[in-house]
Amino acid sequence: MPNLKPPVRSVAEAKDYFDRIMACVDDEGSTSSSIDGNGFQPLMTLYLTDATTRDDVIAAKSSGLIHAYKLYPAGATTNSEFGVTSLDRILVALQVVHRLSVNSNLQYDESLMLSLCVYMYVKLCMYVCMYVCMPCRRCQRWIFLC
Repeated sequence: MPNLKPPVRSVAEAKDYFDRIMACVDDEGSTSSSIDGNGFQPLMTLYLTDATTRDDVIAAKSSGLIHAYKLYPAGATTNSEFGVTSLDRILVALQVVHRLSVNSNLQYDESLMLSLCVYMYVKLCMYVCMYVCMPCRRCQRWIFLC
């Protein structure tokens, strides 16, 4: 469940949160900095919201700080009021997340999962039609390539 209120939604917010975490790490190394390679390394994630844009995702990937996006449907769990209200609102951002191979952690409810499954099914059908099958030259029916 989202633990921060408000959630971390931008690279700047994640950097600030990272710095606050690292300020709590003692200098003797009981949980030493990831910079010196001896241990603790906080993995920053961003909270995917209806307002997340493709540029936000690109900035997150290029920052080197963000390791994943979290997707929560609005109202599905504690502190999820900033969550996604409709898959249509984040479709472009999700496509960029996928294209850039950014990890995503999904907590879903039934309606969001259904929307996501329909979207993936449509994309799979488009892929199959574009790369796996073609019209027969003789009868113009679609055939699968082996």
